[in-house]
Amino acid sequence: MSIDAYEMDAVESVIVSEDGRQIILIGRDSDKSPINLAIPEHQIIPLMVLGSQGASQARKILGSNTSAQHILPCEGYDFGILSDQDHQNQLILSFRVQGGIQLAFRLPMNEIPHLIQALQATAGDATPPPPDVLRQ
Repeated sequence: MSIDAYEMDAVESVIVSEDGRQIILIGRDSDKSPINLAIPEHQIIPLMVLGSQGASQARKILGSNTSAQHILPCEGYDFGILSDQDHQNQLILSFRVQGGIQLAFRLPMNEIPHLIQALQATAGDATPPPPDVLRQ
């Protein structure tokens, strides 16, 4: 498959526009010429998802492991409770990956027992959780 695209050889930094509406990736192409990419703020999450999917597919192509996943090393984590606009409590799982990036995930409170079971089973401290606990 051939796609006409600019190759960004290095991503050097990121800046945010003064109005907060654009995230600008500052980088260089293979000739070391500057190449900048402005992404609307509301498109960052889809870009992160697609970037992770692309990284997984690339690992599968470059290696022999067809079940390769995009795995980020975790330097720390924090769990907490946050009330949403409907005053419903949500479990917040926040992970700090290399480079200081924080990735946070929101889950309904009723997922806590399933998470505990899954962690205990992974650690070998309990019988495996029922199949509905093993989330994809």
